This record gives sequence, C-alpha cells and structure tokens, in this order.
Amino acid sequence: RSKWCTTAPGTVVTAEESQHHREVPAEQGGGTRIHYEARIHYEYAVGRVHIGSTVVRLGPTETSSELRVQATLARYQPGQSVRVAYNPRDPTESVLEPGLHPVDFTRAAVGALLLIVACSMELIARWFAARM
Repeated sequence: RSKWCTTAPGTVVTAEESQHHREVPAEQGGGTRIHYEARIHYEYAVGRVHIGSTVVRLGPTETSSELRVQATLARYQPGQSVRVAYNPRDPTESVLEPGLHPVDFTRAAVGALLLIVACSMELIARWFAARM
C-alpha cells in the first residue's frame, strides 16, 4: 500500500517558471545550459494544521524542455482547487501527482540498457578479438 494514499483538498497559491543555469563540462562543449522547473506552491489542511508545500511529484523536476514546464503550469493555476496526496504518518510530506510517471520508466529503461551494455562489453570484445 502506497504511503501517498491519503488525500486532502488544497489550493494552488502560486505557479511560476523557474530557470536554472547549469555549467556544462568542458568535455561536453562547455558553457551553460538552461534548465526549467515549474514551481507550484500549494496549501492544504490536515485536521487543524495548515500546511504549505511545493512538491509536485517525487523525483527530478528540472528539465531542459520549457514546453514540459509550461504544460505543468497550465495544469495548476493560482486559486485552483487540487487534491493533495500526503503521508498520513507525516502530513507535511505531500505531492500533487503521486505514483509513477512515464519519465520514470524511460529513465529506468535507459539505465538498465546501459547496465546491460556495460556488463557485456567484455563478451563483445572477445567476440571481435576472435574474428580478427
């Protein structure tokens, strides 16, 4: 059973785009790259406790795609009512979008593929050595 199964009504207070400048290593061309993040501030109450948070979902939220951030901002307008999923053991832990997301599966699949390739490099090298 997920720890995010309990929900409460909440309200979006602010929704804005945040930009972060990240240094690119010299071996990757150097310079800086802009990363974007949707900063959604929402408030909710559990019992008599009024709580505020900015966690939209678990996992990384920065992206190089400004369009993806704009899509998130379009879903959460200031003043909008939302359902906030929170941890009943610690109601200050909350998210607007609980569960797994397609990006999580993509990252896991790419990671697994790279792990398989790394583990099989010796076999591939032996195969090529035998052909020469």
